[in-house]
Amino acid sequence: PMHISLLSLIAILPINFVLGVLILVRDSRLRSNQYFSVSIFFICLWALGDIFLLGAKNALLVDSGAFLFYVGPLFTALFLVLFTIHFLNRPSKKIRTYEVILALATIALGFTIALFPQLLPKDVQHVVGGNNLVTVEHGGWLVYSAFCSTYFGLSYFILFIKFRR
Repeated sequence: PMHISLLSLIAILPINFVLGVLILVRDSRLRSNQYFSVSIFFICLWALGDIFLLGAKNALLVDSGAFLFYVGPLFTALFLVLFTIHFLNRPSKKIRTYEVILALATIALGFTIALFPQLLPKDVQHVVGGNNLVTVEHGGWLVYSAFCSTYFGLSYFILFIKFRR
């Protein structure tokens, strides 16, 4: 039998995808809608990666799942920050320097994870009848966690400031 966490991810993934599409269909001209939809699509990749990482028995699928599981949140966090920057603002075509810096930092970390996959998951143990067990590399995990926490925290901070106005 499949573990409940995998079943939940499999059930939620298409719902999130449809939500992302519906936001774009509603008004794809708004940059905030574009960024929010893209963040939802990366949440879908994150979930897909989690499904493969925890449930797959094929080494290639597990490795691909690990990549998606670790890179998905990076870009989810980036596009959430970009969404919060543009949310409730007048539409603008101008891309600001700090937006480019945030994107380049995310891309750089994503490439680092792609080139050096051992920086995060150190080992994956296959468990018969259960989820795979993942052992992480602490140094890489600390950098990764700090990066994601900073971006997610920045998203909340920007929203907090916007709603205080």
